[in-house]
Amino acid sequence: MAKQGFQLVANNPFVYQECDAGPSAAFGLDNTNSLWRLQVLAAAGATPTAVSHMTIDPAANGNITLTPNGIGRIMLSGVYSVTPAAATTSIAVIDDTGLLGSMALGVTGQVLTGNTGAAPSWQVIPIVDIIWSEELGTTIACDVGHGYIANNVALVTATLPAVAAIGTTIIIVGKGAGGWKIAQNGGQKIRFIDQETTTGVTGWLSSTSQSDCVELLCITANTTWVVRTNTGNLTIDNYV
Repeated sequence: MAKQGFQLVANNPFVYQECDAGPSAAFGLDNTNSLWRLQVLAAAGATPTAVSHMTIDPAANGNITLTPNGIGRIMLSGVYSVTPAAATTSIAVIDDTGLLGSMALGVTGQVLTGNTGAAPSWQVIPIVDIIWSEELGTTIACDVGHGYIANNVALVTATLPAVAAIGTTIIIVGKGAGGWKIAQNGGQKIRFIDQETTTGVTGWLSSTSQSDCVELLCITANTTWVVRTNTGNLTIDNYV
C-alpha cells in the first residue's frame, strides 16, 4: 500500500509519497545549504539521495535549478520566452525538438542566428556606416563602404574596386568644377535604369553637372554594379 507523510532525515524535514513499487517522490528542506529539494526516486522509499531533480534557493535572488536524472535533458514543449539576468554569461535556447540548452555570451558576433541542421551561432552585424573623404586629386582608387567628394577643377576619375561583395556600396559626390567619371576594371559594368555601360575598361559613367551625385550598389560580386540613387543627369558611355 502506498504511504505518505512526514520524515526527518539527518535533521532535514521531508514530505514524501512512497509507493509499494516503482518511483517515489519527496520534497523538503536541506538544512546543510538551506535549499528546498524535490526528488523523484526510481525505487520505493522516500529518502532523497544524491542529486535532487529540483532545488529552490530561498535567499534573495535565489536560483531555481532543474537537474535531469543521469544523462537526461530538460525538455520543454510549446512556446517559451527565456530572459536571462543582465549579469549572466549565457543565454537559454530551445531547439526544434524542445531541448533546452545555452549559448555563451561575450563571443564574436551580435546576432544569434539559426542554422539548418546545426546549432545556432552568433553572427557579426555588418558595419554599414560610410567612410567619407574629400578627394583633391584627379584619380580615386575606390573602396567599398566609402563615400568620395570629388573636388578638382579638372575631371576626377574614380575607378571601381576590383573586389566587392554583394550588397556593398560606393558613393561619389561632385564638388569641384571638373566633375567626376567612374572607370571600370576588366569584366565590370554598371547598370543605370534600363541602360548598361560597356563591360570592361572601356565602360564608364560620369556626371554632367558640378554637384551630381551617385550611389552604386554591388549586385554581382566583383563585376556588376547598379545605380541605387542619384541626383543630376548622369552620362553613360553607350548613350553619349
